[in-house]
Amino acid sequence: MKFDVLHNFISPITGRLPLIEDYILIGDNQNFSIASPKLIDIELKLIDIRHEFDDIESSSFIIGFPKDILPHAQVLSVLDNGFMFNTGGVVSTINGVPLPNLAYKNIWIGDSNNIATPNETITIDNLPNLGTVSLTIPNPIDPTSPIVISGGKIWHGTNSNRPEESSALLIIEGDIVLINLRFFTANFILGNGNPLLQALMPGSQFLSNLPVGSWMQTSQTEIGKIVGATIPQGQILMGGINNIPEPQPIIQIENLPNLSNKMVWQGDVTNRPVEIQLDFAASNATYILQQPNVDLPNAQGLNLLGGGILKTTLASNGEISIASSGKIPGINDYISPLDLIEEIEATIIECNAFATAGALAAEAAAISAGVVYFNAQMLPYSLIPFVPAGLSISGAIAAAATLAASAQSSANGANDRITNLSAIGDVTGINNGSDQILTVFAPNPKFTGNEAMKIPYGTTLQRPGNPSVGMIRYNTDL
Repeated sequence: MKFDVLHNFISPITGRLPLIEDYILIGDNQNFSIASPKLIDIELKLIDIRHEFDDIESSSFIIGFPKDILPHAQVLSVLDNGFMFNTGGVVSTINGVPLPNLAYKNIWIGDSNNIATPNETITIDNLPNLGTVSLTIPNPIDPTSPIVISGGKIWHGTNSNRPEESSALLIIEGDIVLINLRFFTANFILGNGNPLLQALMPGSQFLSNLPVGSWMQTSQTEIGKIVGATIPQGQILMGGINNIPEPQPIIQIENLPNLSNKMVWQGDVTNRPVEIQLDFAASNATYILQQPNVDLPNAQGLNLLGGGILKTTLASNGEISIASSGKIPGINDYISPLDLIEEIEATIIECNAFATAGALAAEAAAISAGVVYFNAQMLPYSLIPFVPAGLSISGAIAAAATLAASAQSSANGANDRITNLSAIGDVTGINNGSDQILTVFAPNPKFTGNEAMKIPYGTTLQRPGNPSVGMIRYNTDL
């Protein structure tokens, strides 16, 4: 598309067109608006007309009273009253002319009887003939068909101070016609115009005819025409690589205003975005994470603890550590399978010794009491899962019960009560053999192994009604 940026773009800020001083915009034969010195030409033509009037001014008219604009005219008021005579183009007056008196401002005109009669004015017939002339001027609408105008000549004073026929007035009229034609047929871009002006200037465009509040752009189908800019619904105008606005579906990140660190935009009550800081969880809280995070400096990373069973105590204030394995109460947190087997074997030996020693007195009662004691001693351990998989405390207890039953036959008559038995290690308990041992976890118990420890689990609604510090469970809702 051919266009001249200088003469086809209206500034959206000032609404003005860039143009050389004293130049105007006119349409050329390709319907483009171009800068033209036509206005200057008209001014020069008017200057020429002024010069022609200057020639009139320098002519030697005969006037009644002085006139500053006609300094070379002969003024009759300075002559003596009398009859005028012409001598070589100079008028003079004499007294006593052989003519009768003539009324003031009358002239002698011969009547139909050829007798001079006074008249206030001369008739058209008394004027010399004055011809007509035709003038051809270019046609700005159709250059191939020039315009011809005709009109009468005028009397025009010359250097000889004599009037001569002149077509100067027709030339001026032709120039005026040409100016009007060029003006009304030019492709101006105007702001507003009434219907009459728009009818007189069909080639001009009136911006008032565009949709109110619309953007403007040059037409892609009609060269040089301004049209209301269009943009697809929901899209925005964004400058392209050639600095030309182009529709885009989304805005670029670079076009967004600055947003403060760790802030987000949120709509307010007026549906306008404002900066806010989201209420994230506190960064200084003591979370438990799989791995440490620099943004949570107080969190505990489980990968730093190593493998093992997790534990927490009141003394640790919620900090998780690896439980220790062993059988020393108060030191170890849990008993390992090997330690349990050793403890079972030692308990069996102890039971056999008690049964043998009291076989004569109360064999059956002693053995029965030993079995009850053993079962009571081992009951707390049967509730604790251990690793590795495949070892079962219940199975160990059953095996031990079989051995105890075998020992019963060799300890008939044992009737002594087994009292004040105790278990030691990470799980401790003291009671009579005939009662259930009350077990207590030692401080900081240790649970060895490398697979898993099953802890209580459930939904959020199933959490304890009165939680206390140090409780640990798995929430299935999270």
